[in-house]
Order: sequence, then C-alpha cells, then structure tokens
Amino acid sequence: MLLNFKKTKLYIGISLMIQAISFIALFIMLYTKKRSYSSAFLVLGVLGGAVGAYLLYLQKLEDDLEYEDNFGEFLRRKYDINDNFDDTDFETVDKPEDDMDEIEIPIDESVDETEFS
Repeated sequence: MLLNFKKTKLYIGISLMIQAISFIALFIMLYTKKRSYSSAFLVLGVLGGAVGAYLLYLQKLEDDLEYEDNFGEFLRRKYDINDNFDDTDFETVDKPEDDMDEIEIPIDESVDETEFS
C-alpha cells in the first residue's frame, strides 16, 4: 500500500483535489492573458485531480472492507451469535400426526347457495 495510516489517503486526496481546482482556475486566468506557462498549470491540475480521486477511491474501498469485517462482528456481539452450534441448542417439539385427521369443519346448513349468487 502507498500509505499505512488510517485516514491519510482521505486527507491527501482531498488536498490534491482542492489543489487541482486551484491550478485549473489559475490556468484559466493565465490562458486568457496568453501566457506560455498556463498549460503547465493545466497539466498539474489534471494530474493532481486524478491522483486525488484515486486516493479517495482507495480510501473508500478500505472503508467498505473495514465496514464489512466490523459488521459481522457487530452482529455477533449484538445478537450474541455463537458460531459453534450444537444440535442440543434447539428444542424439538413433538407434534402428534393423528390430530390432522380429527379436525372438523363446521358447515352451516341453514344458508342457501342462491343467496350468494
């Protein structure tokens, strides 16, 4: 990796982006006065902006990876999830299978089918 500090890429990336905006603004001011070195500021502005954007992208990738790692740990702590499950951790409920045959559905015989048409 380029830098091993936690948020250094973020700060350097933001600084390079601001510097790039300044160089591009300086290029515009010097270009209107037909100065020969104005193109040097354009090149510096574009390169600084590209490097700054790349550093911000790298910082975002690192933050996303750190979030994914920490999110699993967060869930384990919050819900007290233990990765070592035993079959004894779950209770079994015995359901009698004969109960399904004994269910009766009440039918109202006083109602005529023509009332529903």
